[in-house]
Amino acid sequence: MFIGLGLELSEGPVDPQETLLHNIGIYDCLSNEDKKEFTLGVWMALDSVSGATGSDVFALLTEEEATCATDALTAEQLAAIVNATPLQAVTIGSAASDCISHETNVSIFVHSIQWSLGGTTDETQACLAGFAEDNPAYIELFTSGLEGISAIPADEFVAITEGGNDQYACMTEEEVLRVQHSVTAALAAP
Repeated sequence: MFIGLGLELSEGPVDPQETLLHNIGIYDCLSNEDKKEFTLGVWMALDSVSGATGSDVFALLTEEEATCATDALTAEQLAAIVNATPLQAVTIGSAASDCISHETNVSIFVHSIQWSLGGTTDETQACLAGFAEDNPAYIELFTSGLEGISAIPADEFVAITEGGNDQYACMTEEEVLRVQHSVTAALAAP
């Protein structure tokens, strides 16, 4: 369990790649329902430590997309988006999802990771954009909001997210370590 949370039991330094491999090994032993719950927990944990808000997400929209979203959402939804975390903002704004292009959703995905980690290298961002282009169903799922994600059966969710661990290959060792620390801290919070 400690390894699954990214915690170390020995006195030596944490090797982020070794911890990641242990986490993946534990993940592979889970049922699809537990895999979905775990993945959602990781996404929400990273979202909770993001320094960004829905305003930052909205700023990524093209002028056309912003106009379309503004027309599709109520004043209350738009006001709620402003101070929401990125994943909450996407959830609140899901009624306007048809307004958002795949390219912008890729940008939202890459920026969400960057915001959650407190920054990433240009190489990481380019690699994550490549991951997103190679995995359009993953990005569509990620940008469907919590209600959309929750509605998908666990088997389908796992089939879509199965390749999600490939995104860690895009990250530097320091970035992987920040993911592990952020998730551990968020999951340990009351």
